[in-house]
Amino acid sequence: MLIKIRRKLLPEEMLERIKYIEKRYGEERILEKKAEESSQILDIYMELISLRNAYMEYEEDGESFYLAEEEISNNIARRLLSEKMIKILEEILKGVDSISDLARKTGRSVSNIDRDLKFLEKNKIIGFWKKGKRKIPYLLLKEIVIQI
Repeated sequence: MLIKIRRKLLPEEMLERIKYIEKRYGEERILEKKAEESSQILDIYMELISLRNAYMEYEEDGESFYLAEEEISNNIARRLLSEKMIKILEEILKGVDSISDLARKTGRSVSNIDRDLKFLEKNKIIGFWKKGKRKIPYLLLKEIVIQI
């Protein structure tokens, strides 16, 4: 069984991928010339263009919508699909003002919510905006796909 997630890339991840592609395959104009000879290189070239556009969108608007698909382990999927995690994700999707607000809305302690949020952040399911001293979670996750 194969379990994948589709999620937004963080801006720093976009920059890392851009740098990796350019280091491995050359700059955009070089890659463009190589793309005429190979469909595989064309795909890489298109990814580079998409990443650049998404990053420029982030710089202009503060938001980006570049999605990446990644395989996750069964253990991560099992924890992610638990009833408590789904409740957390639903509340984040609705909108929360802080970690304390999320704890209140889910009926759980701040320390337990914080532990779950660290797991979600580590696995790039969520990110945080900082507003003063508050950390406000937001979803990076867009879709979970299970292939049998």
